[in-house]
Amino acid sequence: MALGLQDLGQVLRALAGCRADFGPMLTSFEVMWRDFVDFVARGLGVGRDPFDGACGYVVLLELSCYDRQPARDEARIMDALEALSDSLGTPHVVVAKSLSEAAELWRMRDASGEAARHLGAYLSFDVSIPTGELQACLPRIYAGLDAIDPALRRLTYGHLGDGNVHLLVGCEGPAAEHVEHLVYHEVMRCGGSISAEHGIGLEKNRVFQSLYPAAELDAMRRIKLAFDPGAMLGRDRVFGLSRPPSSTRPAPELP
Repeated sequence: MALGLQDLGQVLRALAGCRADFGPMLTSFEVMWRDFVDFVARGLGVGRDPFDGACGYVVLLELSCYDRQPARDEARIMDALEALSDSLGTPHVVVAKSLSEAAELWRMRDASGEAARHLGAYLSFDVSIPTGELQACLPRIYAGLDAIDPALRRLTYGHLGDGNVHLLVGCEGPAAEHVEHLVYHEVMRCGGSISAEHGIGLEKNRVFQSLYPAAELDAMRRIKLAFDPGAMLGRDRVFGLSRPPSSTRPAPELP
């Protein structure tokens, strides 16, 4: 099902309401900002905006039901959706009646890879921002992007239940370094994380070690080496521990 909402505060109220009403049945709460919806649905012709541009945010909900009599779950869900619509003051609610209709609702969200490719040169941010900080952090990031270059294309979407926000910014050259610095520092400023679901790996290695306190990094290294004394797993990722300290016992030789 999809909800059409006007502002981020309304989105966060919807998240709280869905958690309260649906509990563990709520298995997806995906949010697409207007910049993403317009770029994908209108610009690329992928999927369809279920609210025809009337809403600033499109939220996709997916519920996993457990009742052996589905009709009982369906009745409870429809009652809860009606109450949620009333409490949020939005008439924009669409419920898929078939698997094909559900797939159509997901097409826009699933087109994030296509959107990235059509941006040309771009930076992709996979960050985690505390939900209570989203309304302060994101406007600062957007204002900073406008200050760097008002023509920068940005696309925003994410799994808001865990604060995971994806931000794609079309940029290259000197602007890219400024954009990266802006986004990561604003995320750290609000108590977030520069990586949410995709890890540090090689690409974020340098910025990760520059932003986090030395004591935290040292603790992480020690934990890593406790489980992987030879630094064999994910070598050179995150910390670059390709050679373990001399105090660490060597890794056993493979036959």
